[in-house]
Amino acid sequence: MCCPGVAALLTCKYLGRELSSLGWKWGKTRYQVICYLRPLACGTATYGFVLLSGLGGFYNKHFVASFSKDFGLGPMRSWASIALYFIFTATIGVIRGCVTVLGEEIGWRGFLVTELAKRSSFAVTAIVSGFIWAMWHYPISLFADGYNGGTPAWYYLPMFTVMLPVISFAGTWMRLKSGSLWRRRVHFVPPRWY
Repeated sequence: MCCPGVAALLTCKYLGRELSSLGWKWGKTRYQVICYLRPLACGTATYGFVLLSGLGGFYNKHFVASFSKDFGLGPMRSWASIALYFIFTATIGVIRGCVTVLGEEIGWRGFLVTELAKRSSFAVTAIVSGFIWAMWHYPISLFADGYNGGTPAWYYLPMFTVMLPVISFAGTWMRLKSGSLWRRRVHFVPPRWY
C-alpha cells in the first residue's frame, strides 16, 4: 500500500516539485467532516437496504456477544455492544485506516488525481483514477488469502472494477474541492450481523 505514495514522492523529487503539492494540508473543516461521515452514511444506506429488502437480518447475536467479550467488557445489552462497535470503528478504524491507506492516498489522490485534473474533465479524472486504483489491487485480489473474503474472482474482480471508479467520484471531488489528501477512506467492513 505504500508503493503509490513512494512513487509519488520520488516523482516529485525527480521533477523538483514541492511535496506540499500532494495536498498535505488539512483542508477546510467542512470537507473533513463530510469525509468522516460519508462511510457511515454509505454503510447506513447499504445496510438499511439489506434489512428493509429482507436480504439480511439484524443482528447476529453471536457476533454482538463476542464483540463485548473480546474487548473484555463482559456481558452487556445488545444495543450497548452495537453502539460500542460503531464508536470503536469510528475512532480506532479511522486511525488504523489513516495508517494503512496513506501510501495509496498520496499516490492516487495526492498525485494522480491532481495531474489528471490538469488535463482532463472531472468525470474522466474520477473514472481513470478509479480504474487504475482497481487494477492496482488485482494482484492482491487474486493471490492474497482472505483479501476478498472468499468471493470467487470471476465475480469479485468485475464488481471491484466497477465499484472503485464509482467510489473514486467522491474521493476525487473531495481532493479537488478541499485541496487536501486527508480524507477518511476507511472501508466499511460489514459487521457479521446478518
